[in-house]
Amino acid sequence: MVSSCEELSFPWIRYPEIAEKLDRRARERGVRILGTGVNPGFVMDLLPLMAATASRQVKSVRVTRVVDTSLRRIQLQQKTGAGLSVKGFEEGARSGGIGHVGLRESAFMIADTLGWRKLDEVIETLEPVTSKRRLRTEYFSVERGHVAGLRQSVRGILEDREVVRLDLEMSLGATDPRDTIEIDGTPPVKLEIPGGLHGDEATASIIANCVSYVARSREAGLLTMRDLPAAAYFTKPRSRES
Repeated sequence: MVSSCEELSFPWIRYPEIAEKLDRRARERGVRILGTGVNPGFVMDLLPLMAATASRQVKSVRVTRVVDTSLRRIQLQQKTGAGLSVKGFEEGARSGGIGHVGLRESAFMIADTLGWRKLDEVIETLEPVTSKRRLRTEYFSVERGHVAGLRQSVRGILEDREVVRLDLEMSLGATDPRDTIEIDGTPPVKLEIPGGLHGDEATASIIANCVSYVARSREAGLLTMRDLPAAAYFTKPRSRES
């Protein structure tokens, strides 16, 4: 099973009992379960880990993702609070209706993989991005001073040092959309994807390309993207007659 459920990308953090139960049942049945997508599942966790393999003595990982949600579906614009007042955004954030799910999972996947399993502190922030002018989208009309989106971050602290930092902005008309990965190590590594990966298209592609790897894997149980070999773009092999 390959799912885009965000919490399933690294479920031991929020739901350890459910994760252990899923893993146990999957092993008993000889099947595989994977949660993936563009974020979480790739751009803010797997891709930084792959970049870190080019370095040694990794001191910290920082990922910045900026998304222009005016180009995305209505559900994402709603989840980022587009069109709300600041007060409405704050109420939605408290109730759990506003905000990206998966940033914490990504941070812990990175920390766990790089040996920072017992972070001393995890700091999470969520704040509105307000519009400096009136905005119109296919779905919303956003007045000046109202919410155009959100900024969200997770910081992992170990021995008074920030070892993991994930910064995410998703807002209407966001300036300089991009995905940036910075590895502080020897040597340092910096990768940038101008424009950023398109969430909907990339998620569908990642799921489709992972299906054959999950199906062929010899390891049963609850898997994460770090458990798979580097998944290449999958094309159907040509027949010998072609």
